[in-house]
Amino acid sequence: LAACKSHLESGDVIGAEDAVTGELARLEASALDAATAHAAIEFLRASSEYAALLPLLRDMEAAAAEVLGDDPGKGPWTLGADVKVDYASLGVPIDEETQRILEKYPEANTIKIYYRLIGKLLEIKINCLLPTKTPSTLPSVAGLAAMYHETGLWNVWHPIVIGKGPSELWKRRPFHNLWQVPTKVLLQKFVEMVEERMFFVRDTGAFVMTLDGKASNDELWAK
Repeated sequence: LAACKSHLESGDVIGAEDAVTGELARLEASALDAATAHAAIEFLRASSEYAALLPLLRDMEAAAAEVLGDDPGKGPWTLGADVKVDYASLGVPIDEETQRILEKYPEANTIKIYYRLIGKLLEIKINCLLPTKTPSTLPSVAGLAAMYHETGLWNVWHPIVIGKGPSELWKRRPFHNLWQVPTKVLLQKFVEMVEERMFFVRDTGAFVMTLDGKASNDELWAK
């Protein structure tokens, strides 16, 4: 469980899950008699690490479902805008995989921006195709993750973030952070407390990032 605890401290939900499932598999395949193996598995399931992991897995699955799925109960999406992209004119090299997709689906080079209003909540969805790798040979998703992780540069590209961007409220972690974010909207300045989590969902090959703004009565403000 030491490996699981280490992953939990860094916010790496997938790593923690791997540590637990690996230990469960080892116990089930061990030469221990059935009663001893069962007792060891129950001990693991009663551990604080296991208890801490379960809600995080539920949060990850819910976030992935929100990003990758579509709940018809929330109403239809409305197309707000579409923008055609000429990768060649932008100097973006196209790998063979992306080129095959563009040839098969010519509309794939169009960025489509959708929106829907649920009560007072405005949801925005952007569909676009990106080359698998950037000119630096890193995966395109790495650039997106880095852009959000480099909080010191948020004020350069974020439309409402001001000053030097988010301030860290605890020591920086790879997958889980708490930030104080200064913003300016229509000449009014605000400060938000935002909890950030990053997940790499292997089942779908997706990168999911959640930014959860905390209400003024959240217990984290008191800390």
